Amino acid sequence: RGCYRAGRCCAVEPLRPLNRVAAAPCVRRLFSAHTLARAAVLGGGGHYHYPAHVWTPAGGWWVNPPNWKRNLGIAFGFLGFSLYNISSLSTKLERRPMPPKNYIPSQGWCKNAAADDPDLETKKNGGTYIPAAERAAAAKAAAAGHH
Repeated sequence: RGCYRAGRCCAVEPLRPLNRVAAAPCVRRLFSAHTLARAAVLGGGGHYHYPAHVWTPAGGWWVNPPNWKRNLGIAFGFLGFSLYNISSLSTKLERRPMPPKNYIPSQGWCKNAAADDPDLETKKNGGTYIPAAERAAAAKAAAAGHH
């Protein structure tokens, strides 16, 4: 626990200016092989005293609630269930009234992507966006050329 000089422990007050001659035995005792080995075995020290009248929502000092692993599993299960349902609903309801210029990955799992974007297959294969007016003109030209 450090050495006590004049009723004060120099391990507790590391910022207190001490002269080097007086601090040398304290530092030697503080970092001796026995002290370091004991700290490694015991985890670095015990719990200090804390006020008993303080209440915290997290449980206070050194909390180790029972069944924390089960509670954490339940919380992650609920989170996964919620995320799955939200993403399923989003996939089902997603609509694009104006088709995007390039392919968007969410179009791969969207139920209405083919109906909302006529050039979806072209965009999937790396093609470019063809505006509706140009597509209609090209279709007219192709139809006029066949007759």
